[in-house]
Amino acid sequence: MQESAEILAVLDRFADALREKDLDALAKCYLDDVRVYDLGSQLEGYDNLRSLWEMCFPYFANPIEIERKEMRLHATSEMAVVSFLSRVSGMETDHPA
Repeated sequence: MQESAEILAVLDRFADALREKDLDALAKCYLDDVRVYDLGSQLEGYDNLRSLWEMCFPYFANPIEIERKEMRLHATSEMAVVSFLSRVSGMETDHPA
């Protein structure tokens, strides 16, 4: 259970960093060799993920909020796997996407 609590704490720190648009705090939520699957694409490495957030932040009004549903979490002392559906809100209506 301690491992699950640690993972949930990282997810909360991520949400706080996102809300504040704090790229340095976001970096602390990832390993340098992170691999992210999002919106049908794959990013590898924190530098690529950081570049994506830098491009996206100007299109978000404050506050940015994240909602998670259908979370599945399995954690041991050696590895953790978490999946969930998420919704990020706060995007301006003139976003090019």
